Amino acid sequence: MLIESRNNKLIREILKLREKNYRDKSNQFIIEGKKFIDEIPPSWQINKIVVAQSFALAKNYANVFVLPDKLFTQIADTKHSQGILAICTKKKFCPDDFTLKENSLLVIAEKINDPGNLGTLIRSCAAFNVDGLIISKGSVDLYNSKVLRATAGNISKLNIAIDCDLETYLPKLKNNDVKIFAASGNAEKFCFDANFKSKCAIIVGNEANGISENILSQADEIIKIPMENKVESLNISTAASILLYEAWRQKYFL
Repeated sequence: MLIESRNNKLIREILKLREKNYRDKSNQFIIEGKKFIDEIPPSWQINKIVVAQSFALAKNYANVFVLPDKLFTQIADTKHSQGILAICTKKKFCPDDFTLKENSLLVIAEKINDPGNLGTLIRSCAAFNVDGLIISKGSVDLYNSKVLRATAGNISKLNIAIDCDLETYLPKLKNNDVKIFAASGNAEKFCFDANFKSKCAIIVGNEANGISENILSQADEIIKIPMENKVESLNISTAASILLYEAWRQKYFL
């Protein structure tokens, strides 16, 4: 179906989906880019596909809407758009529903505010076979366009629960024999000396304040990354990637 007016209902919907309140109300979000859309698994619901007239669809999709290139550029969120976007239904996970294996690895993110950090964390979780990511209340919206871009299309490869009350959830993990690790620059134990082989979860904290004291107190072990040249801390997504690599290495290669 060809749409040429900016006042069309679909165009207005796309623009409203740039706002978190409307994403929450409609239970939908937007993704952009051919590779991202092509890799969406069948378990994710695509409601509409919107393409620029110059874009040639290589796959058959239902509910395809075509826009003149100029109009598509006006509604696209990226500066150099590929000419395709999709409106999808949010995928909801409850952390209580995560399947825990003997060597499961979970990541718990407390109040991550930067979209790029959360997106990169998701990408690293996918790369290192994390079984579930639990994002606390007070974090940046998972479906923020900057978060989605930073995931590089990997959001659909991971079970992600959002708006979680960590003070309620952490005791449940402990009751399921999940060992809780927390990352802190003040720790005495290095991450390479920790044992990640059994069921475990790694907590990473806010960019400015780290992990809050009440959450930190629930950790079984507090660990840090050894660093030189008097560097006090790493970017949260960088630090998390190092910790996840070490946990993955121990679980699958030792």
